[in-house]
Amino acid sequence: MLRLALAASALLSVSACTPCARVASAEASATQKGKACNASATDWSDSKLQACTKNLQDCSASDMQKLDEYATCLNQMAPCESGKELTFAAARFDCARKLFGISAACFSF
Repeated sequence: MLRLALAASALLSVSACTPCARVASAEASATQKGKACNASATDWSDSKLQACTKNLQDCSASDMQKLDEYATCLNQMAPCESGKELTFAAARFDCARKLFGISAACFSF
């Protein structure tokens, strides 16, 4: 019985992970990684997450790929180290470049 409950919980967690939730989580992770350098916070508010989720129906396959690549890039960033603020900022900018070309209908939040 416990195994069934755990499996159902895992299935619900996976299905609830939209591209928007993935980006929001990656943004929160990047904010944590930047704390050592006092980098600006980029956490998503609940309203931004809801707006993104609502707009998913207007996203093309290319848009979805860009969102995924952006989240992956943020998740792969190394934590900022004191004295390496510019390196961290450049890595964040490189991740943001993954969103260039995303449609306005998809990314209007």
